Amino acid sequence: MTKIQGRVLQSAGRIPIELDMATNCHKCCLRVLHVDDDECFLETAKQILEMEGRFEVETATSVDEALSKINEKQFDAVISDYEMPSKNGLQFLRELKEQKNDVAFILFTGRGREEVAVEALNLGADRYINKCGAPETVYYELANAINLVVESKQAKKLLIESESKYRALDGELPSRNHNRARISTSNCFCKRCYGAPLGLFNRGVDCAFTSRSNMLD
Repeated sequence: MTKIQGRVLQSAGRIPIELDMATNCHKCCLRVLHVDDDECFLETAKQILEMEGRFEVETATSVDEALSKINEKQFDAVISDYEMPSKNGLQFLRELKEQKNDVAFILFTGRGREEVAVEALNLGADRYINKCGAPETVYYELANAINLVVESKQAKKLLIESESKYRALDGELPSRNHNRARISTSNCFCKRCYGAPLGLFNRGVDCAFTSRSNMLD
């Protein structure tokens, strides 16, 4: 480990990443794929994030390697550099979207150009973070972004699943016409039993039985 890396890790060890996020995703490790062509930087970032205790980080040095790993296993979030050989971070994001992969995606780059950030967000990136700056600030922001984005994705997924179950249950319930037919049949039955006018029962069961009590009196 170089002296620079040592200072970064020492500094990162003091990062107060105690986020107020009482969610299930904080009770277990989140699987993160970090993609960058700088192996030294990948190793440093991996150690810093895993020191925080909630992340299990795998690395890839190219988009093609990253796509191969994504096809093999599931990740909660992807962190990607922008400038890389062969394919850049935006091309990576575009390929994921074409594959209908909605994994949380954070563009983590030293390029501070506004047009890159705008294009990334337009393509569907969940966050854009500049990796230049004080390690305490940068990695706090990165860890916070991962947690927030994953939580949002999980909440959205649960909502969709809940709505799907509700629609399925709603489809199994009897229709209003079916209920109306049952009520009409009950009304006819009540007329034969109690000799009351049929219209009386159309106003409801409670009304019918109240009227029956009155007739018996």
